[in-house]
Amino acid sequence: MATELPDAGYDDLRDHVQDSWSHIELQDDDDEQVTRIEIDDDDRASWSEDGDIRTVTVTVSGSDDDIDTPVTVESTHLFNTETGGDSLSNDSFSGATLEEDGDELTVEHEVQIPQQ
Repeated sequence: MATELPDAGYDDLRDHVQDSWSHIELQDDDDEQVTRIEIDDDDRASWSEDGDIRTVTVTVSGSDDDIDTPVTVESTHLFNTETGGDSLSNDSFSGATLEEDGDELTVEHEVQIPQQ
């Protein structure tokens, strides 16, 4: 018989996501990698939490060394590896184009693990 997790079980799952899903990848309008950023080791990205939602906020600009402009970013993906691996969460949005050094893009990628 299956049983519902207690509050502590859901809290542990949320902590695991934040601790283990270590990289966020921005993809272009052709579903190709623009850049993959290590969330805890790169000043452009950070985790935050609000109840049962964990959010990665990432800000990139056209002047970043790992961004080739012009590029249209249309999705973010979370991974637990620096390269390769399977996308553990993805979020699509209407495209944002970085055309020159002064262009900046901020994206929030939310993961929700609610209690049932």
